[in-house]
Amino acid sequence: VMDGGAGNDTVSYAYATSAVDVTLALTKAQATGGSGTDTLKSIENLAGSNFNDSLTGNDAANELAGGSGNDTLNGGLGNDTLSGGAGSDTIRFDTLLNALTNRDTITDFNVVADTIELENAIFASLTSTGTLAAGSFHAGAGVSAADADDYILYDSASGALFYDADGNGVGTAVPFATLGGGLALSSSDFMVT
Repeated sequence: VMDGGAGNDTVSYAYATSAVDVTLALTKAQATGGSGTDTLKSIENLAGSNFNDSLTGNDAANELAGGSGNDTLNGGLGNDTLSGGAGSDTIRFDTLLNALTNRDTITDFNVVADTIELENAIFASLTSTGTLAAGSFHAGAGVSAADADDYILYDSASGALFYDADGNGVGTAVPFATLGGGLALSSSDFMVT
């Protein structure tokens, strides 16, 4: 049992002997894989191993660091900070969007290697699964939806990612993440599940 108590606490799996699968939302015993069975209470942050880890946050403002390996990071609710590290990483979004209380920062997104995964139960306008359709993505400085299907927007000046449910800018686009500015981001960096 690891109980962080008060304060901001991190559990590291840097010395795990194989990949770990850990969620902060589960406070009961969980089989983590490469580190045996752990019970995590009052833990805010996770650091992964050198393998292909799956790290999931809770409703707090978590920091998840994948380390080496091809990791999957899911901040859950809260304004989280997600760092994939080396490898081909997947950043997953599958919780109710909220511009104030559920907006994540992705510190090291690599457009060549990494993927942003969007759950279409949340991003409901994205009805087709698989790689995001080219027409459903729009990027530019101070970007806004320009036609009927610009659902995912990337502001190349600020680095902000938005979801525009109507795709045409009539409704308010909801920011759900911030990446670095000036990335050569495209629809192929997104996977709809």
